[in-house]
Amino acid sequence: MTIAGCVAFVSTLLSLFFADLGVILFLAGTSLGFLLVGFQQQVDALAASSDDSPGEESDGEQDT
Repeated sequence: MTIAGCVAFVSTLLSLFFADLGVILFLAGTSLGFLLVGFQQQVDALAASSDDSPGEESDGEQDT
């Protein structure tokens, strides 16, 4: 998703020179959407990987 957002962002920058305002705004919105979804997926992956750490117990109790 992040790669698609970067491609859409670059195409937005290139379209500033030869496209209508509607096309520029569409590409800018598309790139922003893809970048936000990609960022959210990365945050979710980090949160899931920290929850599954084998050294910690989920309920907070430890065996003594």
